[in-house]
Amino acid sequence: MIGHGELVAALAARAAEGLPTVLAAPAGRGKSALLDTVAEPWITRGDHAVWLTAAPADRDVPFAAIADLLTEAPDLPEPWLAAIRQALRRIPGTPDRVAIRLAARACAEAAAPPDKRILLLADDLQWWDAESFDILAYLARHTFPVVAATRPGGPLDLLGRDTLELPVPPLTAEQTATLLQERGIGFRVAARVHAATGGNARLTVEIARGLDAASGALDAVTTPAAARRCVRGWIDELPTPDSVWRTLLIAAIAADPAIPTLRRTAGPDTLEALACADQAGLITVDVHGMVTFPATAVRDTVLADASQETLRTAHLLLAETATDPTARLWHRASAARDRPDLEVASDLAIAARAVRRRGDPGRAAELWLLAAELLPVQDAQAGVGSGVGAANGSLAPMPAPVSGTAAVRQENQAAATAAEPATNSAAAAERPAAEPHTPSAASPARQPATAAPAEPLTVPTADSARQPPFVAADRPQRPTAVAALLLAAATDAAAAGRPHLARTAVARLDRTESDHAARARARLAVVDAAGQAVGGLDDILGRALADAEAAGDPALLSAVHLRAAWHAHLALGDNRRAHDAARAAVRAAELSQNSESRAVALVMLARIEQLIGEPSYPRVLRRALVLSPDPAPGALINSARWLSVRFALFADQLDEARHHLRQLTSHAERSGSHADRALLLRGAVEIDARAGLGSAAIRSARRLEELPGAERASPGPVLFTCALAQTAGGTLEEALRLADRGTAASAQEQDQIFQTRCLALSGTVHLLLRDTAAAGEDLNRVRTLVEEQGIVDPATVRFHADLAEVLVALGQTDEAAAVVTETRRTAEELGRRGVLASLDRADAVLKAAQGDHARAEALLHRADHTFLTLGLPLERGRVLLTRAIIDKRRRRAASARHFHDQAAAVFRRAQAPLWEPAEVAEAQAPDLDLTAAEQRIVALVTEGLPNREIAANLFLSVKTVESVLTGVYRKLGVRSRTQLAVLLRDD
Repeated sequence: MIGHGELVAALAARAAEGLPTVLAAPAGRGKSALLDTVAEPWITRGDHAVWLTAAPADRDVPFAAIADLLTEAPDLPEPWLAAIRQALRRIPGTPDRVAIRLAARACAEAAAPPDKRILLLADDLQWWDAESFDILAYLARHTFPVVAATRPGGPLDLLGRDTLELPVPPLTAEQTATLLQERGIGFRVAARVHAATGGNARLTVEIARGLDAASGALDAVTTPAAARRCVRGWIDELPTPDSVWRTLLIAAIAADPAIPTLRRTAGPDTLEALACADQAGLITVDVHGMVTFPATAVRDTVLADASQETLRTAHLLLAETATDPTARLWHRASAARDRPDLEVASDLAIAARAVRRRGDPGRAAELWLLAAELLPVQDAQAGVGSGVGAANGSLAPMPAPVSGTAAVRQENQAAATAAEPATNSAAAAERPAAEPHTPSAASPARQPATAAPAEPLTVPTADSARQPPFVAADRPQRPTAVAALLLAAATDAAAAGRPHLARTAVARLDRTESDHAARARARLAVVDAAGQAVGGLDDILGRALADAEAAGDPALLSAVHLRAAWHAHLALGDNRRAHDAARAAVRAAELSQNSESRAVALVMLARIEQLIGEPSYPRVLRRALVLSPDPAPGALINSARWLSVRFALFADQLDEARHHLRQLTSHAERSGSHADRALLLRGAVEIDARAGLGSAAIRSARRLEELPGAERASPGPVLFTCALAQTAGGTLEEALRLADRGTAASAQEQDQIFQTRCLALSGTVHLLLRDTAAAGEDLNRVRTLVEEQGIVDPATVRFHADLAEVLVALGQTDEAAAVVTETRRTAEELGRRGVLASLDRADAVLKAAQGDHARAEALLHRADHTFLTLGLPLERGRVLLTRAIIDKRRRRAASARHFHDQAAAVFRRAQAPLWEPAEVAEAQAPDLDLTAAEQRIVALVTEGLPNREIAANLFLSVKTVESVLTGVYRKLGVRSRTQLAVLLRDD
C-alpha cells in the first residue's frame, strides 16, 4: 500500500509473534485494505486467514460478529456443540460462557491444517457485540494472531495487556499524488484532491473516479455523489447525527468558525457535537478553538444536503452572533442572495477592499462576486461615476481594489477618494471602511427615498481595478458597475491563484453589458491565475487580443502581447516566437506613453534576449530599471529588479544577486503578496545552494513549502527548488526523488522551463551517484529541449559539462569533445566564467581518458582557481574529487589522498556532508535507530536472504519488504544491500 509499508511490516511482525494489534483510525483511512494486505502473504504461503466483521445493526445481536467462525463446527464434545447451537439460535437457551469460548477455540484450530497457522482479522470492532468481543479477547490471550481495526473510541483494552494500538495516518499530499498518477491525474490537480479529501483514502478514490483529468480544473475539485454518500454514512453512524449535522453546517458557512461563535449559533449541544465530529475525523479543532474541515468534501456534502431555506436561516443566525463586522456583512448578504440590495452590495465592496489589504485576495474575490450578484439591475448597468436617482437610493462607497504598477503607487490616494466622496452623506462618511454598516433598531436598514439626496454611483473603475502582474495602469475607462465588480473579482482571484474564481468572473462578465477593455483584463486574469500551467489557454489569449484591439488601448494591447510572450516561452518552448511577442509588447507600450507598461515590456524582452544569446539584453534591462526601479505588489516576477537577481546568478555574481535580493525582501514583506515571497524564497535557495550554505537553503525551501496557498501554486518550481536545496544540505537520493517529481509535474502543466531545469538537476544527481546510464538519458533529453526552445546562453541551464562527462564514461569521446568545444565558444562570447570552469573539469576528464594527463591537470588547476574566485565551493569540491579520481587511476596514491582530503574539507565547510567522499562517510558511526520491523528485515538481509524469502519468513509481501528496505537505505545513508551489510559489519 502506498505510504504504509512500515505499518504493514509492523502488523505482520506482531502477528507472526502471536501478539494482538489494533488499527485505530476514522472511517475511510484504509484500515480494511491494510487487513487485506497483512493477510495476503499468509494466504500465499498456504496458511489460513479468517475475516470477522460486523455492521451497525449487529451491535445488539449476541454472537453476530463471531458467527462465521462458529458456523462450520468440527466434531466437538456435546456441551460445546450445544453452546454453538444456542449462540447461532438453532436451539433455545443461553450458551455457557466457558463452553462457547472453548468451542470457538476448537473451531479456530480446525479452520487450518495441522501444520499451518491461522490469522484472525477482526474489522469494525466498534460495532461488535459484547459476546463476540469476549470470544475474540479469549482467543487473543491464547496466542491466536489477531489483527483488528476499529474507529476512535472503539473497545481496545479488552483484548489484553499485550495489545498494541497503531494509528493509520492520512495520506500525505505526496502519497495522494502518487496514487492519482496511476489514473493520469497531474500533480497540481492532485493537490486539489488532497485538499478535498484531507488524505482520506476512501474519499480520494471516489473523487478520482469522478474526476476528468483533462478538464483543466486547477482550482476546484467537485465532490461526486459517491463521495458524498460516504460522508453522509459516516455522519449517520454517529451517536447524535442530527446535532452533529447542524453544528457542521454552521461551521461550514461561518466566516469565523470559532467555538464561541458556533456555541452562540448552534446551541448548547455544540461542544458534544464537535467532540463527536472531531473523533470521527470530520473536523479538527486547533489550540485557539478554530474549527476546520481537513477534507473540504465533508464541508461540500453538508452544504449540498442543506436546503436553500436552511442555509438562509443559518446565515441570518450567524449575522446576529458573529463579532467581526465583515463576517456579519457576509452572512447578511448571503442570506439575501435572491434579493438585490444596493446598500449591501456597497458594503461588500468596502469589505472586499479591506480584506484584500489584509492580504487575503481570495476572500476579496469572493466578496466582489457576491457584491456583483446583489447589485440591482438598474444600478448594475450604470456607468462608473454616473449619478443614481433618489428613488433608487444611494450606493455606499465601493473603493477600487488596487494592484498593478503605477496604480499601486496611487493606492492610498485612490482609496481615500473612492471611499469618501464629497457628496457622501454624514452617516456614510462616519462609517469606517473596514466595518460595514449593520442595521439595528437604532440605525434603520434603509431610509426612505426622500430622506437623503441622491449620491453618485462609485465603483471600481477599470484603470484602478486590480491588474494582473503584467498590466500597468491604463487610461480611464467607464465600464458598468457590475463589470467593474467582476473585473475586481477576476484580478483578485488571479492574485490568489484561484483559476476557478477568475473563470467564474469572466463567464459572468461575458453575460453582462461590459466594455472590451474590462473583458480583456478579466481574461488576462485567468491566464495569471493559471501560474505556470498556461498551456491550453490559446483561446483565452486570442479573445483577450481581440478585445484589446477593439478597445484601442495600446497599454492593454501591450499587456496581451506580454502574456503571449510568456505563453510561447513557458508552454510552447518557442523563444523566437516569444521574442517577437515581447517586441510587439514594447512597441505597443511605447505608444501608450505609460512608463510602467514600457518597463514590464522591456523586462520581458530582456529575459528572452538573454535566453537566445542576444548581447543587447543588459542594455534593455538598464532601460527598464530607469523607467520602474521599484516593483509593484504581486508583480515581482516581471520586475526589472528581480531580473537583476537572475542575471547576477547567470553571471555567477552571488554577492550581487544577494544584494538585489535583500533589497526586494522588505518590499515583499510590505506588499503581503505570497507570490512575491515565494519568488524571493526560490531566489534565496538558489543563491545559498550555489554558495554552499546547505542549512540555509533547506530552511528557505521549507518556508517555501509552508507558504499560505502553496497547494494552489504550480508544483514544478517548488519541487525544483526543494531538490536543489537537498543537493546542498540534504541527501542526493531525496534530491533525485524531488527532481523526478518536478519533471513529471512540469510536463503535465506544459511548463517547458522547469521541466528542463528539473531534468538537468536529475541528470547531475544521477552522475554524482555514478548512475551514468540514467544521467545520460536525462541530459540528452535536456539537450533536445534546450535546442527546441532555442536557448543559447549555457548559463541558463547548466548541463553541458555533465553531459560531456557522461559521454566520456560511455566511450563517446568525439561527441564529448564537440559538446565542450561548441559550448566553450558560446560561453567565452557571453563571459560565463562559471560555465567555462565546469567545461574545464569535463575537458580534463576527456583529456585523462585520452592519456593527456598533463593537460588534464592544468585544466583542473584552472577550474579550481576559477571556482575559488567565484565563491562556488560545491563546484570546487567536484573539481578536487575529479583530480583525486584521476590520480587514483594513475596509481598516484599520495596525490589522490591529498586532493581527496582537500575535497573533504571543502564539502565540510560548505555544509554538504553527503557530497563527501565515501571513505569519510564510512568513518562516521551510522545511526541505527531502526524500528523493530526494520531490524527484523535488516537481520535477514545480513544473512543473505533475498527479498522473497524475507517476505515468506515474516509473513509480508515482497513489495512491503522492498518498501521498508528503501526507507532503511535512506535512513542509514546507503544505496544497496551490499553497502548495508558492510555498514552493519563495520559497526
